[in-house]
Amino acid sequence: MNYRKNYKLPVPLIVGFIYYFSVFANGRTASIFQITGYFQFSDIQWVMPYVGDAVQRYLPVMIAHVIFGTYLYEHFCSASVYYFTRTKKRKTWFVKESLKLYWNVLEYAFFLILPVVVMLFLRGDLQTPTGTDVFFLFYYLVIYSLFLFLAAELINIIAICTGSGAGFACVEFICLGGICSYLILGEIFFEEEYILAHPELIRYNPIAHIFLDIHSSRIPAIEADIGRLEHVFFLGDSLLLYVILALVLVVIGSLIVSKKEIYYAKPEGGN
Repeated sequence: MNYRKNYKLPVPLIVGFIYYFSVFANGRTASIFQITGYFQFSDIQWVMPYVGDAVQRYLPVMIAHVIFGTYLYEHFCSASVYYFTRTKKRKTWFVKESLKLYWNVLEYAFFLILPVVVMLFLRGDLQTPTGTDVFFLFYYLVIYSLFLFLAAELINIIAICTGSGAGFACVEFICLGGICSYLILGEIFFEEEYILAHPELIRYNPIAHIFLDIHSSRIPAIEADIGRLEHVFFLGDSLLLYVILALVLVVIGSLIVSKKEIYYAKPEGGN
């Protein structure tokens, strides 16, 4: 686990610097709302030519999956005997480790945007934060970290069940498939009026809930900055959905772990 302690801080910082120089170092001013919105897929049109832009914004998510995709599963490999011969309450252990995982991805989300904010501030290109900026910063940290947590938790649970790397492949397929289906939907039904009449077409896409600018808010000052699709997604509804899904995954994972056999690692060079 030491490798993760060594990488979890520098990796998002490095990724954040890369995005600063590739996206934000253009001499223009930017607000915290615009910075957090970028990583929440704002200003992407509903057409397939934007798939490259969408994948570019998705890369930090995939990197997080690589870092945290074995956070829980690794205990079932070489170190499983050490942990579970001393752990009578596996369900409690799993819940505690899941909370640690969430804290780690929350840190990842914070350090991802930190270089962008600091560099813009040092160059005098950061717009003076407003009350809505503070709100969107808080919302980004919560919804983005929950999004990362859901995927990482699911990867670990599938890996625990299958004992392989199938979890990573399955989750990436779901996430990238959700993004592509969102864009394909725009190709077929470009008129927003159609989507407003049939909101279920995107409401049941779990990935779409991370897209900021298709949300609405009951707070007028917040609604003024978003509200591309009125009353299809409320910010609070997406947040609640992710919280419920996270709790469901933790419960399912704890039940699986309580019944899972321990993997005994073979000695190096053994048969």
